[in-house]
Amino acid sequence: MTVFLCLVFFLSGASALLFESIWFQLAGITFGNSVWAAALILSSFMAGLALGNALAAFLGKKIQYPLRFYAVLEATIAISGFSLVLIFPHITKIFVPFFQLFLSDPWILNALRAISAVILMLIPATAMGATLPVLVKALHKESPNFGKILGILYGWNTLGATAGVLAGEILFVPWLGLKGTACFAAALNILSGGMVYCLHLQKKLRYEPEKESGNKKQENSISFLALRFCIAGFICGFILLALEVIWFRFIGLFSQARSWDFSVMLSVVLAGISIGGLAASWLFSIKQDAQKLLPFILFSNAIFVVVLYASFSTVVGIFILYPFKVSVAFFSLFLMFPVSFCSGMAFTMLGKALYSEIQAETKATGLLTLANTLGAALGSLCAGLWLIPNLGVEKSFFLLSLFYGILGLLLCQKKDFSLKQIPASTTLATMACLIFLFSLVLFPWGIMENHYLHYPIHRFLEKGEKKIASREGITETIQYLQKDILGSPYYHRLVTNDYMMSGTDLKSKRYTKLFSYLPVALHPDPKNALLICFGCGSTAKAMTDTLAFEHIDMVDISQDIVELSHILYPKGHPAKDSRVQMHIEDGRFFLLSATKKYDLITAEPPPPKCHGIVNLYTKEYFKLIYNCLQEGGMVTYWLPVFLLEVEESKSILKAFHEVFPNASLWTGAGFQWMMLGIKEPQQKASYQNFQKQWDDPHVGEELKALGFGKPEDMLSLFIADGKRLQEWIQNSQPLEDNYPRRLTSEQPKEDNSLHEYLEFMNPRLSWEAFKKSPQNIYPKNLESYFLARETLTEILEKEKKPVALFHRAKKNPSLKNSLLWVFNSDFYAQKILSESIPIKEANSQEIWNHLLAQAALENDYARANKILELAEKNAIAHYGKEIYYQFRIYFAFLEKDIPKAKNLAQKYVSLCTEQDKAEESMDIYWNWVCRALEGSG
Repeated sequence: MTVFLCLVFFLSGASALLFESIWFQLAGITFGNSVWAAALILSSFMAGLALGNALAAFLGKKIQYPLRFYAVLEATIAISGFSLVLIFPHITKIFVPFFQLFLSDPWILNALRAISAVILMLIPATAMGATLPVLVKALHKESPNFGKILGILYGWNTLGATAGVLAGEILFVPWLGLKGTACFAAALNILSGGMVYCLHLQKKLRYEPEKESGNKKQENSISFLALRFCIAGFICGFILLALEVIWFRFIGLFSQARSWDFSVMLSVVLAGISIGGLAASWLFSIKQDAQKLLPFILFSNAIFVVVLYASFSTVVGIFILYPFKVSVAFFSLFLMFPVSFCSGMAFTMLGKALYSEIQAETKATGLLTLANTLGAALGSLCAGLWLIPNLGVEKSFFLLSLFYGILGLLLCQKKDFSLKQIPASTTLATMACLIFLFSLVLFPWGIMENHYLHYPIHRFLEKGEKKIASREGITETIQYLQKDILGSPYYHRLVTNDYMMSGTDLKSKRYTKLFSYLPVALHPDPKNALLICFGCGSTAKAMTDTLAFEHIDMVDISQDIVELSHILYPKGHPAKDSRVQMHIEDGRFFLLSATKKYDLITAEPPPPKCHGIVNLYTKEYFKLIYNCLQEGGMVTYWLPVFLLEVEESKSILKAFHEVFPNASLWTGAGFQWMMLGIKEPQQKASYQNFQKQWDDPHVGEELKALGFGKPEDMLSLFIADGKRLQEWIQNSQPLEDNYPRRLTSEQPKEDNSLHEYLEFMNPRLSWEAFKKSPQNIYPKNLESYFLARETLTEILEKEKKPVALFHRAKKNPSLKNSLLWVFNSDFYAQKILSESIPIKEANSQEIWNHLLAQAALENDYARANKILELAEKNAIAHYGKEIYYQFRIYFAFLEKDIPKAKNLAQKYVSLCTEQDKAEESMDIYWNWVCRALEGSG
């Protein structure tokens, strides 16, 4: 019977985690994914579990047929759980009108969210919470060893939960979608309940209802010692769930927070708890009073929290370069498994201690799970909303380790120290306590700031950049990088957790500001605009620089992102514009509850493969955007194809196109694509209206700095629309809320994907499509501008052969503004250098680089060669030796100084160790220069 019930409870655990993950995802879609919303949804679910625990604790004694009752619970979970999945997409019609009344009052809004979530999840969560106490009652009649049966049932149920997490991520959600997975989960519950009901019919286990004592107060009271164990269960739940939140944030510094990463981390925690419960069960099978080891277990956890945090860099150093699926698994196993294992043992031991005191198996299990669940709910809330933003990860680890140690001390039995022969458990606890105290004394203060926070920025950090600010916020860990030129800020880059999220460098500014500039040029009269996701504020700045807008709503989920962005805008912060209203809210929830209509909605959310972001790229989400647009309104949306497989990009495009039949695709900067959708009927645009932005002194200057010297430069970014776009995506499935795993966690196969993207971006094909496009408002031929785009893409993507790129850009008048980019300079850098700087005063690589770019732009090739010559004398090398001499020879040809060019070629060959190869390479280059510049030699 024990083996049979363990199998049943394994299936039940798998179903519970499948349901839980689906409910949380759907609840996030309905109530938002803001920190408060997510925390309240989790707490609501925990409240349901706690109610089930409480009902089992105080009413479980009346259950005469626990196996039959358990079967009813499983059926209840199956029916109510699956019904909830079907109901979620439709409940917005009920709740949204109430939410709209309180959008400006977050306290009432969050209260409404919590109440709504509790109502929705109350029945299935309550049934789930009652399953363990009821099954313990059934098995206890056959095996009176309470600690053994509690540990084995708890262990197998949690092991099933582990399997459910991984199976859902790897198999069921990708294959079946959310509804299909929920159906499978319900089938597991029906199977579990049916198996147990068959066992009930066979065994006919019956408990006589306990006789009433007549004293209700005494009957429902518990002793001080029992209360102490319940409090200990509460604290253990609090610490472990708080640690789980902190662990996930901490490991996020070394992993890009994909859905796979979170599934693996959660499965490691559950696996540790499971194996810990099974280990405790085994201990109780050989030692009935194994609960005496509880102080030792708690002290061990206190030690693990400190030691594993302090030594985590060791495992990072070994596995950081492994594939992400491997590295995140080892990170999780190292950091989280030991503590989770001990937590599983501690739960079982606390249960046995509590049972020894009250001698009622159902009540003991119910009270323990009630206390543990309530502690867990509070722990997750406290860690996310208070510990991390106020204390940070490092101090939180110290505090939670201290809590474990104090709890271990409180659970030590004084009588054990007074015996002539001190028990082995007491000796172990004493030794562990001393090690714990020693670990606190040697706690590695400062390792977070001085070491761990360097990992996420290390692979992004470029020469000359420095970290200027960091914050462990509520939703993410934020770090800002800054590059200076002559002590003045040149650009900034924003790193959140382990991802370079945004920046104000040239390439980033070019495509993010295009999200505003292009629709403003195409729309005849834009008045109201909505920006979703603030980032570094480049799009926001482009919108506030546009005087046509009368009102601008800006939405971001992170208060910390918005606050820290003041570093970028010491003057003229976009959010301070009088037309702007800032909302700290989930973008999807804002659209769901919005009452306004907009002429422009633009969004640059985090990459679609980041955890919890996929629902900002689905068909249902784009439908929300459509509903919030005025007739003729436009939406621009980021599509980072370099992060996606081709089929994944097509899936997003298909979802967008099905909502916006009038959709077009543009390239902002290389593989940073932009989708543009128009709500019919499209208002007729004119070239005269399009070029207005270039007449604005401030906006026009910014457009030129971004490489848009003329309106033609912007129009030539068009890739496809209409028939060509439909043909490209016609065989793809749209990304939908029900099928989120149409985006995988895999990295794209770069060579294959980029090759297909380049083919689709073919400038000639794009030009042919543009001629038939409704976006073609230019009266003249733009073919030359389109053909220049290929060179521009190679420059922005920093392709090799910079001399050839410079030559191609120099020959094409439409690329004049991009000549600086070949040398990694731009107009922003030139503006900083606008005050005359004698060459001899410039003593760093970056200055030489910008001065070289300036000379080349001004066609002062003698000066350019002089700069390169002085750079060589000062041992300042930006390029490799070969490219350095290629540029010098090229500039000498442009000076028409062929003898100088020949001397430079000979000097290069003489400096090379393999002179034969160098001479052959130089001959090829020389011939190319002669042909390219029609020189002689």
